[in-house]
Amino acid sequence: MMGSLFVSVLAWCLFHGNESENIGVSRWRIFAAICAMPSALGVFMVYLYVPESPRFLASVKDDYKQSAQNCNLMAKALGLDLDVQNVNLQSSGGGLTKNNFSSLGREEFHEGVSAPSYLQGGNIRPMTEEEVRMEFLGHGTNDRAGVWNHTNLRNFCKTFTKLYTPPILSRTTLPLKTIWFSLSFGTYGITTWINSLFVAIHLENIYFNSFLFALANLPGNILSVIYSDRWGRKKMLMGSLIGAAASLVAFACFVYSKTSNSQFGTFVIVFFACAFQMFSIVSWNSIDVLSGELFPTKVRSAGMGVCTASGRLGAMFAQFVNASLMVSASKGGDNNGGESNSDALSSARVLVVAASALLLGAGLPLCLERDMAGSELKDEVGSSAIRCNSGSKKDHLSDDEADLVLNHESVCDLSGC
Repeated sequence: MMGSLFVSVLAWCLFHGNESENIGVSRWRIFAAICAMPSALGVFMVYLYVPESPRFLASVKDDYKQSAQNCNLMAKALGLDLDVQNVNLQSSGGGLTKNNFSSLGREEFHEGVSAPSYLQGGNIRPMTEEEVRMEFLGHGTNDRAGVWNHTNLRNFCKTFTKLYTPPILSRTTLPLKTIWFSLSFGTYGITTWINSLFVAIHLENIYFNSFLFALANLPGNILSVIYSDRWGRKKMLMGSLIGAAASLVAFACFVYSKTSNSQFGTFVIVFFACAFQMFSIVSWNSIDVLSGELFPTKVRSAGMGVCTASGRLGAMFAQFVNASLMVSASKGGDNNGGESNSDALSSARVLVVAASALLLGAGLPLCLERDMAGSELKDEVGSSAIRCNSGSKKDHLSDDEADLVLNHESVCDLSGC
């Protein structure tokens, strides 16, 4: 959101009213150079300040010590008070381990009746290197030969193939790839052409309207934060895709009816353009979370990779389609003797095609697996996710303790699944 606002304000400052002025260096070159600076700064900040994933360090790199340190670092960043004097609770029986986990009964775990004292708030013990080692070695997820296999083409092909096996192909991989394609086609196809559309329909204050278009990211992000867990990712995705498509259709109707010349028509067109942007941001937030949750850990990186690639193909394809629609409509308008008609027709066609792509994606979440909100994520392809009851004692566990609970072989017996 901040990037979009930054770019729109920068364009407004550099280009508004000075399109033909030459200052020695083309203004667009200055614009491109300034836009690249935040990305360059971000590379260094991520390298210096963002820690590596503890699960990756433990399962791939075998660096249990650094994995434990990163867990504790993240816990402190989240405001948790770590009890450094009680690190060896595993040996003293005061912490949650695989040995004493079985002592938790169904009522204690789900209803909070007579739960052990270390589950009732207070300080949380830090994660130790031995706990991480026990967790990953105990489940057989760590294999030193596997470190080499991750860089081996054979293992890459094996991981990639898992995405297209029956347990995951029809319920995860194929629907998500199609949603990413249609969403990228509809959203990037419009956002990269929005200024051209504004010019084609003869709107004034193009850069100010572009700023309003970028500002519509804010309510979209707020809606995502408030309602993503409450409504579920699938409902949010379907509703936002339908809302974005409806906004584009309304946008197209007002454009085609040539109301952009009036002040009211301009307001309505910009309003629906901003509504589209708001709904599209909700869609992107929902699909990002949904994709990461549905793919099991072992294939999550590969799954996100193929989905992102599908999205990039959709975005590129949209550029060719939109350009073709604009040119063909313009030729038809010239033959009919009306430049204004051709501009309205070309803009309306682009908007309707993008809306159709979004509507295609809106129905596909019905093909996905159940919503993973409130569930433990899967590690293996074909494994079952475990629903966490709202208000259970798990809410009082630290992340490492919750993983021990939910990954233990007797969890299904306790939860009744």
